[in-house]
Amino acid sequence: GREYSITVVPKPSENVKCAKAEEIKAIKIKTEILLQAQKIGYNNDGDTIWKLFWNPIVMENPNIKVNYKLSRYTNNLNPIVIREIYDKDNYQITIKKGDTNTYSFKIDADVYEPGAVLPIEFISETRVELKEQIPQTPQAPEIVDIFETSDPPLKYEDFLEPFSASVFWKAPITGEGIIDGIITYDIYLLKDVKDINSLPSNYKIASDISMTDAHKIKDKDSGSIIGYKYDLNGLTSNSTYYFVIYAKKNYLVPNNTDGLMVTRPYKSTPSVKVIITEPDAGGNRPVAPSAPPFGVEEDPETGLKSITYTGATLVLDKIWYAFYEKYDNEEDDNEDDNEEDDNLRGYWKQCSKKDFDENEGLDSEYVNKKKSQKVVYEAGWSVKPHVVSYSQALDVIRNSKKERVGEYIAYSDLFDDVIKNREIPQREARVPDIVGDDDQDQDQTFPINISGLKENTTYLVWLTIENQNGLSSDPSDPIIITTQVEIPPKPVKPIVPTDLKGIPSDSFVDLFWTEITGMDYEIKCGTSDDISQASITKLVTYEDKRDRSFFRVDSLAPDTVYYFWIRAKNAETGEASEYSNPELIKTEAHKPPAPPTGFGIKTGPDGVTESSITYQWTELGEMNYILEISEDINFTQLKSINVNGDTYTAGGLISNRRYYARLFAYDPKTQLRSMPTRTIMVITNKSKSEYDSSFDLEEAVTGDGLDIPAKLEDGVWVISSLGADAHVLGERIRSRYDSIVKIDLSVPPEKTTTIRLELSSVVLDALASMRKELYLILPWGEYTILPGTFQTDEYFRMKTRSNELEFRLETQSPASQYVPLQTMAIKTPVTDFKLSYINGSPISILNRPI
Repeated sequence: GREYSITVVPKPSENVKCAKAEEIKAIKIKTEILLQAQKIGYNNDGDTIWKLFWNPIVMENPNIKVNYKLSRYTNNLNPIVIREIYDKDNYQITIKKGDTNTYSFKIDADVYEPGAVLPIEFISETRVELKEQIPQTPQAPEIVDIFETSDPPLKYEDFLEPFSASVFWKAPITGEGIIDGIITYDIYLLKDVKDINSLPSNYKIASDISMTDAHKIKDKDSGSIIGYKYDLNGLTSNSTYYFVIYAKKNYLVPNNTDGLMVTRPYKSTPSVKVIITEPDAGGNRPVAPSAPPFGVEEDPETGLKSITYTGATLVLDKIWYAFYEKYDNEEDDNEDDNEEDDNLRGYWKQCSKKDFDENEGLDSEYVNKKKSQKVVYEAGWSVKPHVVSYSQALDVIRNSKKERVGEYIAYSDLFDDVIKNREIPQREARVPDIVGDDDQDQDQTFPINISGLKENTTYLVWLTIENQNGLSSDPSDPIIITTQVEIPPKPVKPIVPTDLKGIPSDSFVDLFWTEITGMDYEIKCGTSDDISQASITKLVTYEDKRDRSFFRVDSLAPDTVYYFWIRAKNAETGEASEYSNPELIKTEAHKPPAPPTGFGIKTGPDGVTESSITYQWTELGEMNYILEISEDINFTQLKSINVNGDTYTAGGLISNRRYYARLFAYDPKTQLRSMPTRTIMVITNKSKSEYDSSFDLEEAVTGDGLDIPAKLEDGVWVISSLGADAHVLGERIRSRYDSIVKIDLSVPPEKTTTIRLELSSVVLDALASMRKELYLILPWGEYTILPGTFQTDEYFRMKTRSNELEFRLETQSPASQYVPLQTMAIKTPVTDFKLSYINGSPISILNRPI
């Protein structure tokens, strides 16, 4: 029962242009209304009384009118609308004793916003059956590996892939032998078996999920549902996962505190499926970069490295050539080493393309031929920089590996958590798509930036490469970098700033000037142009201004002229410049606060009663509020109320009466109040003395104001609302809040040949001004006349001659004067409509079709 606006906002890389977020149109979706049933007892005749209830619709605009449509299914046949319910969230149904039919219900809704011609439709497909349920814990899902009778047969191993898997379980059966379709499931996907006993919420991949057609497994012979399937994607190859699933079923149970019925989920014990994904045959681990091609970017002209005070730019080649080098303690006696052995026995070292080509040209039996490869990092692979303070790394190695002789960091230490835990987080890069190959002399080098470093500090830096399958390389050769030392220049003599400027507010001024690195500044401020009478003195140190472009002088009076002086000071020598010329700046006068937001009516039964209305809004700190309530929209006779907080209940009101309200924000400091919010209108509920509880809110307009005779005039049934009756009917139309006025003429007197409806322009104008539809029910059809249908130019010209027009609609079916063509075969009777004014003037055009 909610309407949501969803916007998909792209977040591309910096060099990609795309639409701005505010330019992207939101898509609106509506959720179904959850209908529930509760058996509440029996009447004196033994009939069963059921209560149907639902969560009321809530929209952004609180002044909506909601028309709920309750539909009934009898023995699962097509539904019929049995009741339209206005602005309520429950309805009682009585089932006769001995009635053996099966009944189920669903609820739809039409929401009318102020001024809208058409309603917002909420359509629900979920049904609730009148069936009393005893709360009980559902059975745990029965996970199976095969469904032999499905079409086609499903086997767990057929769906097990390196990066995906599917889990099957049998469909739950009720005690009546049918599928329990209201069971939902919570699903977790874990990597650690120890998490099964205390499931982390961040591993939940599905919550309260219902099984749709995409999940259902059906028997190939009967077509009935025999199980469900859940697909898992984005897994890691050759890894172990634990699929944990719970069955959940909601029951209505009494609340322990107030006895009201509430929905409470009952949860089964968990079922667990161990999933071991297949190894990725084509996904070998990327080769760890050697140094070079991994290194620090250098200026080709100066040879200076790209290392700053807080960061550096690293480089790596997308394509490079390598010879395999064994560690010194390894024997060269195994010709069949695989990739894993390579990582343990040696490493890949960069070689030139010339040496690579010469080695490739050697005979395979040549004893000195080296093992070699062309290393290619595919576009889109992740390059992850790893940065750790060198001194911190030495400290943790010293403390964790006390048996080590000497202080050093070994390559194997890069795998250790004690090092990884000291890493400075870095933004990973992507291998770019470099057009061309190194054979075409295309530069394959690309940059990787690191940041968040401290000046004059030594760091240990290495890379890892991760392919599209999530497989990561071993650490690259580590390199050591030292950030630059920032030595700010110290001016010999402070120079007085000449460009002091300021931006004022009501209580502060932000000052700007061109500062010199390492220099402090002194600011004086006063309301006189005599610097000796300055009442405010501020010292702005170099560190205060280093990371900001302005300095704020606060605690000032509003709407006041201030004079500002500034001078430079050398903190080390104590030498200071002269003061600048005074800069005159006037603070702004106090501004009224912004109008309150979120002003509306509190939802729930206590929002609007017979004698009270509860208003609510979004409260802002340090603000008071003024609520104005009136019985007329112009607020000529209003009641003003000073309130605090974010809600207020206006009591002592009259039932069934319109009340208009608006809200102001009031700032006690400035004693100013905002512009008012939009005006909202609410009608208090009717009291029991004003209408009976069985009153049909949909009743057609009859009685006073509409003359519906029991007799005919020469076979013509004349229904009219003219003269004084028209004014009565017009007022009744204005007093109804629903957007449709229904006139039911479906049962005319016997021997009726023609139905004639005569309406005054007073009635037509009331329908048009209130934007309400006239809904005519005739024996031969139902017709909607939209507001403003007859208000044409011709209509207004005639009203200049006569203030009140009389309109006639005459209809009969089948039409007596209609003769079809010989080539036409009439399937249903033709209905004849004649539209005119009672004075005889014809109506030649309509604004809208009927």
